[in-house]
Amino acid sequence: MNKSTIAMKSLKLPGKNSRAITLFAAILVGIVLKYPGNAAASTSADLAISIYNTPLDVYTNDYMPYTMYVTNFGPGTVTNVVVTNTLPSGFSLISASPTYTLTGNTLTFNLGSLTNLAVQKLLVSAKPASAGSYTFSASVSSTNNTDPNTANNSASFSVNVGNYLSGSLSASLVSTQLVDLQSGLEAQFIQIVNNGSASVSSARVVVTGLTNQLWTPAGTNNGNPFVIYGSTLAPGQSGNLLLEFAPRASFTFSSSQLQAFATPLATLAPPGNLGAAIAPLSEGRESSSAVAPGAVVVSWSSVTNQSYTVLYSDNPEFANPLLSPQIVPPTGPGFNQSQWIDYGPPATVSFPTNTTPRYYRIFPNP
Repeated sequence: MNKSTIAMKSLKLPGKNSRAITLFAAILVGIVLKYPGNAAASTSADLAISIYNTPLDVYTNDYMPYTMYVTNFGPGTVTNVVVTNTLPSGFSLISASPTYTLTGNTLTFNLGSLTNLAVQKLLVSAKPASAGSYTFSASVSSTNNTDPNTANNSASFSVNVGNYLSGSLSASLVSTQLVDLQSGLEAQFIQIVNNGSASVSSARVVVTGLTNQLWTPAGTNNGNPFVIYGSTLAPGQSGNLLLEFAPRASFTFSSSQLQAFATPLATLAPPGNLGAAIAPLSEGRESSSAVAPGAVVVSWSSVTNQSYTVLYSDNPEFANPLLSPQIVPPTGPGFNQSQWIDYGPPATVSFPTNTTPRYYRIFPNP
């Protein structure tokens, strides 16, 4: 044994003949003998991480959601998988899952083991305190893995955070609360008005002080849900939006709970991480609706606990499709169909008309 010392020792044990029993002891200097099971075995697997930001515009105090995916492309099972995700200075954490620890602005997720081809989804929501350009980064690692491809062990995205534009907008209730039998929700129309002297490209309406849940808002700002009016408002022009609430029961709601803000033209381009489109089971106009006669009801086969995104276009080839800012929530156990209703704003930029056909595609969210 190179660089080892072998020592011989004689030990006399009491006995009839007092024979010396010679014991050899190998004392290994500078070498640690590893026997099977004494240490964790190293595996070889390709761990990868990806990160996706919300496709919608982000403004100061928005709760900005983003999603990370960790994939084990194999071939081995990897243990002690750890993800670190750094929030840029100026962002504060709102929520995250699964279980994590937060040190400064860095989240650490201890994911445990990932078998071959397993995928782990991580969700984070963070809030910017001011406008600017920011970069989010994430990485995945394992102390017991020899990764043959370290190029996909890290990922990042950049986001530009804006401020509301100057403008004189107001929002108010323009109908009583109605029961929408098609959706099973409480519904009420609001109206946004441009009281200023310049056109507004798009607008937001933030709804405050709710006792009922606003159904399918576009997002949350400072703890309050908001909807998007995605069309231009000329000076003096107004537009109606249909808000829906759960549960289906009347509640106290006033115009003072609505705050309208001017924004740049809303980004409604579809994100790049949507899965394969699902063909609608049916599309039909809700001609007898007491809420919005002529609205289009779209239904499709759905999976429990799966949310969906709707794209629409006035072009049958789906050139330049637009994204509905509404996320269709998952159905509960025992339901195998979902539906979404095109009432016009805020679900789409305009009410569907009989003169211009509108086409729809449904995508499961990653």
